[in-house]
Amino acid sequence: MFEEYYRQIIRILLIKKYKAIFCGEIPPIYPDGHIFFCKETAEKRNVYNTAIRKVTEENRNIVWVPINELGRNCYVDSVHFNELGNRLVAESFTQAILAR
Repeated sequence: MFEEYYRQIIRILLIKKYKAIFCGEIPPIYPDGHIFFCKETAEKRNVYNTAIRKVTEENRNIVWVPINELGRNCYVDSVHFNELGNRLVAESFTQAILAR
């Protein structure tokens, strides 16, 4: 279901004639006991990223952006980035854009 919804969103962007679409990896989630950010949610991340990557490979105007080097020290809580985390995400997108 997620993959098909993601594909539909991408189709709309392509219909609207977006010249480049950058799709970022869903970064790690660090379960801290919160009901929404439990171990199962963290494990689903791989499934969702696989679906996103599959959709990005369907069109050369779509770019998969891996988010590298995000350790626990890049977060203020289980899901929100601190300054370092935001910088690393920005650098990942910058590299993808400049490489295009």
